[in-house]
Order: sequence, then structure tokens, then C-alpha cells
Amino acid sequence: MKKIIVVLCIATLALTGCTSKPSKESVKESFRNNLIETLGANAPESQKKSIRTYADCIVDETFEKLSAKTLKKFAEAKNAEEFKNVNGTKDEKKALDSAAEVCSSKLIDSSSEQ
Repeated sequence: MKKIIVVLCIATLALTGCTSKPSKESVKESFRNNLIETLGANAPESQKKSIRTYADCIVDETFEKLSAKTLKKFAEAKNAEEFKNVNGTKDEKKALDSAAEVCSSKLIDSSSEQ
């Protein structure tokens, strides 16, 4: 009986370790870096700043709505191509689309105030 309990505990720890979300900051960093890479090396600093703000907004809006699996894929993307090819569920795509609308409008509002 003790062996069964130990095996169940180990299995539970292994499964929860595999499904934990990456930190919000690591996902934000990946979003920022990959979106800035898409802009290109010669992009003005003002555009890079806007992209950083946009990326942070997207992550803030979606972090709780995306699965650990999808967030890990975003966080571990090594380049813009890998980042672009991350696929989530239908609900996750809806959440990302909704966040893109919210964050785009915030970006437009903040740039028109300047």
C-alpha cells in the first residue's frame, strides 16, 4: 500500500511539474523580443518602445487564459518564425485576438495623446 501511495505522489509531482506555467515575465520577454525581431534591426526606438508596450499588454490580457503548454511554447520560441508558428486551442486564439484588439486600441490612444 505504501508503494502505491509513493508512486502516486511521484506521478503527481511529475505531472504538475510538466504543466506549470512559465513566469509571466519570461513570456513577456519572449513576446517583446520576437515582435521586435519582426520589426527589423533598423526600427526606430519609438517603434520598439511601442512594441514592448503592446507585447506586455497582450501577455497581461491573456496570461490566465492560455494553457501552460501554449505559454511555454511562446516563452521558448527562439526566433520570430517559431514564435509565429505557436498554435493554441480555438479559445486561446480567440483570447489572443481579443487582446490584440484591446492592446491595439490602447496603443493608438497613447500615441494620439503625444
